[in-house]
Amino acid sequence: MKPRQLPWKWLAFSLVVIALASIPILSRLLGDTSQISELVTAELSKWSGGKVEMTGPISVRYFPDVSVRGKFTLTGGTRLPQVKSIVAKDAKISLDLVDILRGRITVNALTLVKPVITLDQGPTSNAAIRNPRTLVASLFASGSVQVVQLRRGKLIVPTGKGREILREIDARFDASDGTGAVSSFGSFTWRAEKIQFVLESGALTQGADALTMPVTLQLTSTPITAKISGTASFGNDFQLEGDTRVQMGNGRRFLSWTGVSIPKGQSLSAVSAEGAFRLIGTTLTFDNGAFAIDGNKAVGLLAVTLGGPRPKLEGTLDFDRLVLDPYLGLSAFGETTARQVPIRDWPLFEWALLKYFDADLRISASAIDAHGLRLGPSAFTLTAKDGAFESEVGEIGLCEGSATGRIGADLTEATKHVSLKANFSDINVATCLEQLALPFPLAGIGSFKLELSSEGSKPDAFLRRLSGSLKLNAHNGAVPLDLARLIGATPEPDGDGWSQDPVTEFDSLEADCRLGAGHLTCDTFTMQTPRGLVSGSGDVDLPRQAVDWNLSVGSPMNLARHSQGNDSASPRVSIRGSLAQPTIRRADPETLGNGTGSTSPPPAVKPHQ
Repeated sequence: MKPRQLPWKWLAFSLVVIALASIPILSRLLGDTSQISELVTAELSKWSGGKVEMTGPISVRYFPDVSVRGKFTLTGGTRLPQVKSIVAKDAKISLDLVDILRGRITVNALTLVKPVITLDQGPTSNAAIRNPRTLVASLFASGSVQVVQLRRGKLIVPTGKGREILREIDARFDASDGTGAVSSFGSFTWRAEKIQFVLESGALTQGADALTMPVTLQLTSTPITAKISGTASFGNDFQLEGDTRVQMGNGRRFLSWTGVSIPKGQSLSAVSAEGAFRLIGTTLTFDNGAFAIDGNKAVGLLAVTLGGPRPKLEGTLDFDRLVLDPYLGLSAFGETTARQVPIRDWPLFEWALLKYFDADLRISASAIDAHGLRLGPSAFTLTAKDGAFESEVGEIGLCEGSATGRIGADLTEATKHVSLKANFSDINVATCLEQLALPFPLAGIGSFKLELSSEGSKPDAFLRRLSGSLKLNAHNGAVPLDLARLIGATPEPDGDGWSQDPVTEFDSLEADCRLGAGHLTCDTFTMQTPRGLVSGSGDVDLPRQAVDWNLSVGSPMNLARHSQGNDSASPRVSIRGSLAQPTIRRADPETLGNGTGSTSPPPAVKPHQ
């Protein structure tokens, strides 16, 4: 053995000898096992403000530390807020050797194995809750217990509908520095999800109106991860404020996990929030936060309240670019194919997330994407309560024009009710059709006034029950009709579909239409073209996607006749059949019935199933 190692070996040997020699001394100081148990339970009862019992078999060890083991029971702990009882079949109480030699009991660590902690269901009136300084001072700062450890524990929390249980609790709470600061870490399982936590809290200080304490908390789990750094305040109400970052990979999973009833879906993914916050009761408020959801990013004020039967959202949010497709129920079809999805396949009301929230939101965006439409600067409000919601549109940039209006819906019943009032100004029709990937050669700058309402639970029923009105004014455009060929050809051409090229240009177009029983009926239609005035009326069967129109085509020579009400000499054109590809042909009165200009009903178009 090297000479320099000899002192350390002798020192270790001496310590062991001293420890062994102290055992009989400790035995005389502490007495027998029952006396030790009484001393320890008396100290723990004083510390907790309740009744602590240690029952057999009880064992006492003096080496390597002084400890007492046995079954542990605590009831009525007035310094442990809301704790009704703690029962552990195995508990280890480690005692401070120096304090024992001084004639007093100090618990270095209280370790509970498989404890069952039951909270009181009703509110408590003990002073520890009203004055957290008393609580912290009693338990940690000047208390006799420095460390509390839980191993595979269970926490039972009574609720109005039963009880919640936190399982597999492994945690350590350390207040050994004696200042009131607490350091803790561990994990537990709640509703089949494991949550890991790290908590650091400083000592309480007296402020002008409240006690304050610095707090740092980190939570890690599959439904949510969060990091909070701030200050807890104990005044009339508990408050927590500071900075935080919260992330949820799947918002629907998180809401379902916390007990909010919400169906499965494609939206509410990649949710995050960060910035300065305040937590008062069950309301979390970001005064100037940064938020992300489904790839959309926003800044602004947002308050989220999770207490009560429905979550509540309040705030003002500004988006740089807002993509609405995840909320239209079309994300599952893919970015490319969603535009071609027939309306009968849309989950008509399942996308309406406002069924599951109460909300009072003011939203603005520099740009909005909605099912292929690229909208410009927009501002609107969303108000929702108990399944009914309303949106007031201040302005939306649409197809080089703008739109304003209001939409309301009541989704509380199986049959949903929806109403809409909207004004569209200077809309470039060709731009809208192009954005929607609809190869329909209709062009013009139009203004619309639309009012409609409907009810139903499925798209087909909803379309059949549409009612309302539509007024249209357009100019400098073109319709997919080759009127020159239809009027001038001899003999009369066979029926064609929509014309791709050439088309008929117009200077102005006006239509006054009404909605009812699933039909869009235009009683008045006039279109001024270079060849003359085109007028007529028609009907579109919305559920069947079928069209039935009759037009009277004037010319520069017979405009005077038309203006005098004598248009019997004007050529007539019928448009009948499928809206996507109807049969278009000349239908002059003198040819009716001879098979060349038949206006007989078109072949039936089967309704969507």
